[in-house]
Amino acid sequence: MDYLLLLTIIGLVINVIINIVYTCLYYRYIKADEKYLEWEEAKSIHRCTSNVILYVGLFTSFKFSRALYSKFYGFSFFKAKLTGIDKLFFCNVLTGISIFLTSILIIISASMTIYFSIDRDQLFISAIDILALSVLLILLMICETQKPEDFFEEPK
Repeated sequence: MDYLLLLTIIGLVINVIINIVYTCLYYRYIKADEKYLEWEEAKSIHRCTSNVILYVGLFTSFKFSRALYSKFYGFSFFKAKLTGIDKLFFCNVLTGISIFLTSILIIISASMTIYFSIDRDQLFISAIDILALSVLLILLMICETQKPEDFFEEPK
C-alpha cells in the first residue's frame, strides 16, 4: 500500500474520532451551560446556527464550532455566551490532539511528497502549498486557544 494513502486513511480515521468525541463533549458541557442555553433560546436563528455548525463540524472538522463564539461581524448568532472560558478547555485539548495527530500527518505526507518528487510538477507545488498552509493553520489554532477571562462578557 502506498505510504501517502496509508497516512491519509489514518488521518481521516483520527479526524472522525476527534469529531465524534467533540460532539459528545459539546452536548455534555456547552449545551448544559446556563448562559449558552439563554443565548440559544433568545432567537430561533441562534439554535439553527448552532445546530448547522455542530453538524457541519461533525462531518468535516470540530473546529467549525469556534464560529459560534467568534463574534464574526458582530452578528448575534456568532456571539454565543458561556459562563466562562473554562468551558472551552476540552476544545483546546482536542485542538492540541488534532494538531499533534492530524496536522503532523499532513506535514509528514507533504514533506515526503516534496522530498521524493522527481519532477517539479503540480503535485510538488501542491505539496509545498499544503505544507505552508498546515504550518500556518497550526499557528492560528494555537493563537485561537488563548482567550481573556472576560471574553464572553459584553464590552462596556
